Amino acid sequence: MKKHNRTIMKIILPIVLLAFLVSCQQSPKMKISGDLEIGVEQFGNLQKKTPKSFEIQLDSNAFVLGVVNQKTVDVVVKLFNEANEEIGSFDGPATGPERFSFSVDKTGAYRLEVIPFKDESGEYSIQIDKVEPIASDPAKRVDQLLVFYSNNEPGAVIGVIENGEMTTAVVRPTIETTTLTFWMAVDGVSKTVDFESATCGKGDPMQGLPVFTGGPMVRLRGVYLK
Repeated sequence: MKKHNRTIMKIILPIVLLAFLVSCQQSPKMKISGDLEIGVEQFGNLQKKTPKSFEIQLDSNAFVLGVVNQKTVDVVVKLFNEANEEIGSFDGPATGPERFSFSVDKTGAYRLEVIPFKDESGEYSIQIDKVEPIASDPAKRVDQLLVFYSNNEPGAVIGVIENGEMTTAVVRPTIETTTLTFWMAVDGVSKTVDFESATCGKGDPMQGLPVFTGGPMVRLRGVYLK
């Protein structure tokens, strides 16, 4: 009987240990509740100068990624906290996907507003694609901040390399340099080159010209960054 019990323990203990290890390796799940759900697309129609508000409840340390599909209306997406303070604004292309992402450090209620641009009106849809913890690793944080920029290619965020390791992610960076100094600072270029269609133009009245943007990832050495 004792031998039988030992055999059972030999079988059960590895299974328990494996289950414990798997549970420890899983990333903590972030919650979102309220008017929007992860992966659920909602459709609507905006009237002139009349925003649509979505109330959402978020955990602290949350990174949120979503998109508004501008079907027949150009929109601006804004995020407000419980104190009605604007903590994020997104206004990109006039048509197609208006992607947004934001990070919150406090648990609480937030308001996401979809606002028609100027006197426009029309149809749109909105969806939350992802809610996850804000990455503590600088390289992973760069990936989060770049997630909707040109298939994860840099451009809106810079990873700062110090002593051979990526230590900091700088959002919407400014590099102060001259053309000659910039090209002299390049000491690495990726083999991957990515291009996307875009529009170059101005408003009042709206004037646009189809263009393309993109290029490879580059590594710069000794540049002034702020």
